[in-house]
Amino acid sequence: MRPDFDEDKDIKIMGQYNNNDKEDTVQAEHEYHLQHGNIEKARQFGAIMADEVMAWEGDQDNTDLLLNEQFLYVFAATVAFDCFTPSRITAVTALSAFYDRIKQSSPEFYTTISSSPAFSFYYLCLRNRSDLGKCVGQTFAMLCGCGEDKNLIERGKRLYSDFLVSAQGKSSQLKFA
Repeated sequence: MRPDFDEDKDIKIMGQYNNNDKEDTVQAEHEYHLQHGNIEKARQFGAIMADEVMAWEGDQDNTDLLLNEQFLYVFAATVAFDCFTPSRITAVTALSAFYDRIKQSSPEFYTTISSSPAFSFYYLCLRNRSDLGKCVGQTFAMLCGCGEDKNLIERGKRLYSDFLVSAQGKSSQLKFA
């Protein structure tokens, strides 16, 4: 026997969801962070970290390596915003300020990082939380074209770790509420 798709008796409603409740909660959270200065601090944090990425000098003789180090730092900054700001709203604010600052400082670099597939590979590491640093190091080495190079793996791991430590210190100095 063929089911009667015109009847609604097989449809179950699991409960009412009021979209306004979620919007009210997000608005209240945004107001809290705005009133306590966290939105402005997040903007400052994003700009500070962008300046740090842009100031990275690395190995000036190897522009491919330098670019891959900067890609790694951009990824590390996105992780830092999630880890070292008080909420998702402030993390997104910091990330937006970060990209705005890079776009303002170096439109060419902004275009390069916006079109790079590197971040997709790094974001896969976030799923491997058991050893994130090792995964980031391996990804860095792979993107440099030397996936098995232990020195590059360690370098990527160290750069990532050092950047996060720096970001944590800068976030602490801003004194988010």
